[in-house]
Amino acid sequence: MASAFKRQRNTCAFVIAALVLPAALPAAEGDDTLRYYLSKSSLVVSGDIIDGPRIVSTETSVNRYSFRLKVTKIIKGGIHENALKDGLPVGTIHPETNKAESLAFVKKGERVIVFLRERQDKLGGWEGADPWFGVQQYNEIMEDALERLYAE
Repeated sequence: MASAFKRQRNTCAFVIAALVLPAALPAAEGDDTLRYYLSKSSLVVSGDIIDGPRIVSTETSVNRYSFRLKVTKIIKGGIHENALKDGLPVGTIHPETNKAESLAFVKKGERVIVFLRERQDKLGGWEGADPWFGVQQYNEIMEDALERLYAE
């Protein structure tokens, strides 16, 4: 009786490991990328775009996006209470040579995850920490992974 119980327990453990490990491995590989962008950012939040975007070409093949974000979750850092109430002003640049390369998901009503740093000029406010990765389309799995990694 005891050996049948052990076999059943071992089989159950094997099945759980077979299901969980493959799903965990790709996430672990991507953790390094997310850790890097967390380290480049002083503020990481998710939220809904409530105003904008305004898009201005700043130079050849580079557009500047400006929008206001209603923060739904602070993943890293802290922001002034007014920004939570009135919306967080965000600016970021993004290299693009045609419409297919634009940040099409950056539009009013869409939820995004932003990786930000404080602007170092007289305008102040927040800007994307990276022109390629600073604004990401919302993904709940990414949000959860960022929270987990920041807590480590």
